[in-house]
Amino acid sequence: MAPRWARQLVGIEYPILPGPWSAPGTAELAIAVSEAGGLGERRPSWHGLSFLSPGEAASTHARALGEARDDRTVVTNVLTGRPARGFYNRAIQDLGPMVADAPEFPSAATALAPLRVHAEAQGSGDFSPLWAGQAAALGRTMRAQELTRSLALEALAVVKALNG
Repeated sequence: MAPRWARQLVGIEYPILPGPWSAPGTAELAIAVSEAGGLGERRPSWHGLSFLSPGEAASTHARALGEARDDRTVVTNVLTGRPARGFYNRAIQDLGPMVADAPEFPSAATALAPLRVHAEAQGSGDFSPLWAGQAAALGRTMRAQELTRSLALEALAVVKALNG
């Protein structure tokens, strides 16, 4: 929950904050979140991959972003020990997306590290945490600055058209 002072400042009780992996892909989605009382989040995440396009991500992550489909992300705890949404890969397939006995954070990543290093050396994301939001398929291949500007301009055009 956002701090009380922040909620009072913007006049909302229950803010909708899209997570750092949930970059909006369309003006309509940005408007819908805003109309529902949502606030956009543009701060970098702990991993530094917030709001990335395929052109800005590491190669295995870029490939996953470029091939994103609505049915290819899943909430998993096998890569970090805590629930997070990422692209479905071999580790998630073989171990299952949510495992009751997954090592605690950050030990899960440490346990998979040798497999990850070997796979990534071969250009594979089979054991890598390839994080993505639910709307990954809406992503656009452009830099974050260009995407932010584009979404703002598109949203303004949609709002202007609605207001006649």
